[in-house]
Amino acid sequence: MKAQGHDPADRAAPADHAAPAELFALLLDSMLEPFVLLQAVRTPDGAVVDFEFIDANAAALAVYQMGRQQLLGQRLSALHPAAMTTELFGMYVAVVDEGKPIVLDDWVYPQDIFEGRPMRYDVRAVKVGDCVSQTWRDVTDRYEAARALADSEASLRLITEHSTDVIMRVDNAGICEWASPSTTATLGWQVDEIVGTRVGDLVHPDHRDPAESARKALMADSSAVITAPFRCKDGTYLWLEGAMSPLRDPSTGAVVGRVGTLRDVDARTRASQRLEQSEAKFRAAMESAPAGMALVGLDRSCQQVNGSLCRILGRSEEALTGRFVSDFLDPPDDEIDQQMRRELLAGPAASVTREHEMIRSDGTRLWVEHSIALLRDRQGEPESYVSQFIDVTDSRLARERLTFLATHDTLTELLNRRELVGRLEALLIESEPDVRIAAMFIDVDGLKQINDSLGHSVGDQVIAAVASRLRENVRPHDLVGRFGGDEFVVVLVGLSSLRDALATAARVQEDVCEPVRLGRGRRTVPVSVSIGLAMAERADDPELLLSRADQALYRAKETGRACTVLYDPDDPSWRRPRRR
Repeated sequence: MKAQGHDPADRAAPADHAAPAELFALLLDSMLEPFVLLQAVRTPDGAVVDFEFIDANAAALAVYQMGRQQLLGQRLSALHPAAMTTELFGMYVAVVDEGKPIVLDDWVYPQDIFEGRPMRYDVRAVKVGDCVSQTWRDVTDRYEAARALADSEASLRLITEHSTDVIMRVDNAGICEWASPSTTATLGWQVDEIVGTRVGDLVHPDHRDPAESARKALMADSSAVITAPFRCKDGTYLWLEGAMSPLRDPSTGAVVGRVGTLRDVDARTRASQRLEQSEAKFRAAMESAPAGMALVGLDRSCQQVNGSLCRILGRSEEALTGRFVSDFLDPPDDEIDQQMRRELLAGPAASVTREHEMIRSDGTRLWVEHSIALLRDRQGEPESYVSQFIDVTDSRLARERLTFLATHDTLTELLNRRELVGRLEALLIESEPDVRIAAMFIDVDGLKQINDSLGHSVGDQVIAAVASRLRENVRPHDLVGRFGGDEFVVVLVGLSSLRDALATAARVQEDVCEPVRLGRGRRTVPVSVSIGLAMAERADDPELLLSRADQALYRAKETGRACTVLYDPDDPSWRRPRRR
């Protein structure tokens, strides 16, 4: 591949008569992932002392913030001096001298290469002649999200049940203890056929030594990455790639096994082995891409699709080819797609990226990150589009779930204390002087006795029932939160007078105090609540207002419970409504 003197306009050859190399160059420039081609610089005796940039796609030029002519001819030692003194340079040398590919996941580059917070990348590099062909993907968000998800059992369950990756938990002997449902779709084995077997026995015999080394690394209290062919139920082998991490006993900290994910990289791996066949470069690159890809005409018809897109949409290549993009989109998402293409036709942008939903063959929807690049003919006229689709359904749902869990109580799904206080602070700052705000501090009477006599599961049912009744008795813009245990807080917004607040408290007392039916049976538990009510003053902050309501609640509990007490700073004796 020649890069020096290669004008970007020369890459925009018509798909129907351009050379394969030109089509391959156009595809590279449409890729989301950066790509560079580094040629070895050798001494007279053949030793590699440096590498020279001889080709790069548009994504790589954006990373380096250089034009093509600025970057081509640059030496690795000049752009990345730290790379010459780290293991990265040695890995480059091993690629060109030994043909050893680079497969790095969650790789952290030296800080003098990428400044700021630690950035993580998936890096792939293979030998092409005396050059290193390298691509990389920024996976920092994926890495940080994975760490955050590990703290949430609910989010982890969501990912494991819906992820297309194979997720396994094995003991120290390598015996599978649990496997995700995606195991069947990926390898053909039923989950109960995998559980209880030694995972290493599924690895191709020629690759078992690296797999065993990875297992020993885990036993030495470190993470490990494995890429190997795994045996499918039909006897064939499928290349999987994944990261495994130690699993610890929470009480002792001892390593009791490991957990990890395995991703189907079979198409990419096998395609990488054929990359040196120049006559198949365009097709090989398209088929090896982990993202779904399509060559789309100006009329938005799919002219060519790859296997990843077929898998994403659950449709065969024949079912996609010739169909219009609009056939797989709901009207709002179709408008997004059309707007993206209008932006490309109207402006200088090389590509446009948006997130939207698509329709699978079974009618279900999935979220994709859709990137479109415009291909032009030799005269510079629009010729066709290259679309790339990355399934972000799991990560999007996980982000939404994590956001919800960070701001809500898991049992009642009400606002948690931090979120309610934050919203109350904003209300107190932004509200108009004539708009009244009130806070009700609510305590479930006798919850401890319910827990002690009937069990915490019954107590949880009572808490959930009270939470539901509170939501039903306030307006949509009022705030309802659980502060922990048996305490709730309701913030009433936009009141015209104290009478409105007292009426709401009375309505809550009447409705919440109805007995709670347990499960589907006839057994009920009597419930009552004590309420402390305080009206916000102009200079109040959240803590002061809630403190007043809490004092009123304490007085209500002293009074005999099942009543509402109003905090009145001007009357030391306070006013109390008559007990029901």
